[in-house]
Amino acid sequence: MNISQGFVKTLITLRDNNQITGGQFNKFSNLLEPMLSNGGIKRKQLSRSRFEIVLVNSSSFNLYIKTKFNIVDLDGYLFNLQNPMATRGEMLTVSLDDKAKSINPFDGMYISSYDNIEISIDGQITKLNNLNGSAMFISKSCRLEISKEILVVGIENTENLLFILQQIEYFSNMKQKKVFIYRNKFMLHWLEKIENNYLHYGDFDFAGISIYKSEILPRVKANKRFFIPSNIEDLLNKGQSDLYYQHYSYKANIMGIDDDLDKLITLIDDYKKTVRQEFLICHKKGINE
Repeated sequence: MNISQGFVKTLITLRDNNQITGGQFNKFSNLLEPMLSNGGIKRKQLSRSRFEIVLVNSSSFNLYIKTKFNIVDLDGYLFNLQNPMATRGEMLTVSLDDKAKSINPFDGMYISSYDNIEISIDGQITKLNNLNGSAMFISKSCRLEISKEILVVGIENTENLLFILQQIEYFSNMKQKKVFIYRNKFMLHWLEKIENNYLHYGDFDFAGISIYKSEILPRVKANKRFFIPSNIEDLLNKGQSDLYYQHYSYKANIMGIDDDLDKLITLIDDYKKTVRQEFLICHKKGINE
């Protein structure tokens, strides 16, 4: 049976203080009533409407928690419920139920590079140099470290990450070694911990710029900029007009971020078209002229 953080906190308070006001069990009355019969606790009536729950037998209390809720360590269980990096293996050290917390083993970061860069995963050094169509997955429970000299390139689309080798010409004039990382909540959390320069590679439209402003800018400590290819006008000329009108409402909130983005916004307005970043996987003409 899965139970909430609130109920676990209530049980810990009862265990530590030997008694607790009945009001603290209001939200968990369905769990309290069965526990009164053989869970090592009793109800102490203080008035017609007020009562306390008193711990009378710690052994029975602990046995009930173990058999009914599969919890062997209340404090550790609460810690892992609150820890977004907790693994299923760690949950099994405090609970008999490996599904006590919904954990997706594929939660983590997806990264790629063609620069044969050195990275550290939980202190173990390895090289990152992906084949076309592939990326490395790093679990959320692992600690990723890279040199501060490496440029972090955040990518909005998984296909662009997997096939970054087909877009290498767009970045050939950037001498700094690069690691490409798919943007998800784990990548955003990691960004807050590092001090690397950052380049955002997203869709060339008002919504893409809005994502950069709201999710990236507040998190990056070092230099950051939005990637704008040198052949952007050629790309916009071949772009789509439907998303221009669909995402137009974002425009009012993205002006003034920096001069380069203001110029891009003007170009998008001039062409009344936008470009999805996937288009760059195959379109190579006129790059870095």
